[in-house]
Amino acid sequence: MKLRSAEWLSPIRTTQPATLVRAAPARVIVAMLAIITMAMVVRVAWDPSLNDPPRIGARLDPQISLIDQNGHPFTNAEFGSKPRLLLFGYTSCPDICPTSLAALSENISELGPDAKKLDFVFVTVDPQRDTPARLKSYLSAFSPRLIGLTGKPGALSKALDGYHVFRARRHGSNGDYSVDHASTAFLISGDGHLRETVKEDELGTKVALAKIRHLLSS
Repeated sequence: MKLRSAEWLSPIRTTQPATLVRAAPARVIVAMLAIITMAMVVRVAWDPSLNDPPRIGARLDPQISLIDQNGHPFTNAEFGSKPRLLLFGYTSCPDICPTSLAALSENISELGPDAKKLDFVFVTVDPQRDTPARLKSYLSAFSPRLIGLTGKPGALSKALDGYHVFRARRHGSNGDYSVDHASTAFLISGDGHLRETVKEDELGTKVALAKIRHLLSS
């Protein structure tokens, strides 16, 4: 039977038990609370303003099991006791990554023979697209001293979490995506402690060069 609008609004005309009608608002409230809670968790996990960066002097040497740009396994053992500079990004990055890598390559050239005393590592935040071959081709345009690291999504995510690296995928209207990510480089001593950071706009400058030299002398 088709009900008129007034009949549909009337609680007397409903075919549902009264207890179910009264319970519906409670279920809605529970669902809304769940959504709000999930949103808060996601914000804490991905919002860089809510994630404290690692402190200078803190140990920053998480166990990693990744793959380098030559397709070889790469773990902490590969670092040995050498200090390292870590930079994070991805090959499809439209501006920040190529600019930062070009600037860093200038610092590497300025170091001369001392560049061999530390590792310069570029860790991708986009394992789905950044294969070892793609990383190798991309990094070859900047400096032969650069080590590129990728890996399975789970292993890479664990490594990035260990380094306290913010990243968040941003989907576009054409089905493609970009990745927001931290652009600060880490200077880590041979014993695995964060000694200094290099901001994006410091790369390629005398400031970055001085910080790298200080790491080598410490």
